Amino acid sequence: MQKFDLFVIGGGSGGIACARASAALGAKVGLAEGSDLGGTCVNRGCVPKKFYSYAANYHKEIIAAQAYGWQIDKKGFDWQILKTKVFEEVKRLNGIYENLLKEVAIFNNYAKIIAPGLVQVGEQQIATDKILIATGGYPFIPDIPGAEYGITSDQAFHLERLPRKIAIIGGGYIAVEFASIFNSLGVEVDLIMRSKILGAFDNEISEIMEDELSQLGINICNKTKITKLVKQGARLISYSENGEETASEQVMFAMGRVPNLQNLGAEEIGIALNDKGAIIVNKHYKTSLAGIYAIGDVIDRVNLTPVAVQVGRAFADMHFGSNPRDINWQNIPSAVFSAPPIATVGLTE
Repeated sequence: MQKFDLFVIGGGSGGIACARASAALGAKVGLAEGSDLGGTCVNRGCVPKKFYSYAANYHKEIIAAQAYGWQIDKKGFDWQILKTKVFEEVKRLNGIYENLLKEVAIFNNYAKIIAPGLVQVGEQQIATDKILIATGGYPFIPDIPGAEYGITSDQAFHLERLPRKIAIIGGGYIAVEFASIFNSLGVEVDLIMRSKILGAFDNEISEIMEDELSQLGINICNKTKITKLVKQGARLISYSENGEETASEQVMFAMGRVPNLQNLGAEEIGIALNDKGAIIVNKHYKTSLAGIYAIGDVIDRVNLTPVAVQVGRAFADMHFGSNPRDINWQNIPSAVFSAPPIATVGLTE
């Protein structure tokens, strides 16, 4: 049986940062990842989304340039070219992460915790002094009839073609970003939410963003709760609780993300969770079980890639270095790649 000082479950931003830093401090480290290295950010989040956002912004720039004398022959937009180029870049980044982990034993499979100090990876059992859970999160899908007809941000990057019209369910930053992207690429967008746009931000930001998106032609439906989806031929009908119907070619759920504990064994062995299904940890990132720790989106604290990276490095210093430290959780900046983009830092009102 192989034995490690640290075994990391999850090859996303936090897990990779922690594995690299711990190995650099002399720890014997293993890492299990059943999908592509890089996690949500590289494969299904920040990186592809920003490329799509940049592509969308060119449309406005081309139009604006004509007012300054540029004579531009517009031949239209090719979704397939963009999709291919973006995923070539994603694969390149996957390879970079693999090269960065040369001092780490990588297991290309999903891992399950059998007990403190014991992990099952495929058919193999592995012993370790410390287990670090860094499995991230996944998109929330509501439990409503017809939900299987909708997509999430994970599938949005893989659409075979752009729909003529899409209904995006949600009002958070993922919903707003994709509404901006699809609108700029020529798709008719309905943005449907239970409360208001960017409800976690200050009211002034929310109000300005709603006004800006409306001016772009995005149809915003506030205080609307979708209760079912019905497929009618090539159309999807979204029904709200007050009986209103919205027809579209595609429906995208962008209603937030939930901690990813699927097939991990966390609940079976008694790791304590909060009421949102996130792992509860102390200031040293220790769970309720000795020798088992967790970082990143799975603890649902500040779910940002740079935060996960910094926490991963701090964990390595805390447990394997001579300079134990934590990160400063105050004044963490964040950005929304919407049209227009916004950014915040410091205290809210």
